[in-house]
Amino acid sequence: EEMLSLVSFGSGRKTSTDRGGSSSSKRAPSKPPLVLELPIYECQAFKSRSILERQLARFQNLTAPIGQKPAKSKCIVKLECGLVPKADIRKLNQTLLHLERRVRKGFVVVVGIPFDRMVDLSRLKDTIFLKGRVYPSLKIYL
Repeated sequence: EEMLSLVSFGSGRKTSTDRGGSSSSKRAPSKPPLVLELPIYECQAFKSRSILERQLARFQNLTAPIGQKPAKSKCIVKLECGLVPKADIRKLNQTLLHLERRVRKGFVVVVGIPFDRMVDLSRLKDTIFLKGRVYPSLKIYL
């Protein structure tokens, strides 16, 4: 059976203060974002698109049930690229674009990628980084 890797960040309590500096009211703690870490390249091979789509669909169904607005659910899909060979950079970009199209509106997409591959991806005409809701997350391997 497939496992989903979900990460939840701790929530902080926000307070507002009046001009005198005293705490006048407290807001309810906000829900921290839920993050799906989806490795797309492991053990020197790309995962199949059908497996990736199935894992993404499971996450989206868990986080935004019918009737709930996805934008209110504060979810992030982190596509982990791993150490993709430079020769496979176009395939990586196509896989990322394919998955980004399947992520619900309102969700943020983060691409976890080593610096060298981020540079390679950014040089492509149709790079994933041209999408407005996609953000790079650099990984440095020492």
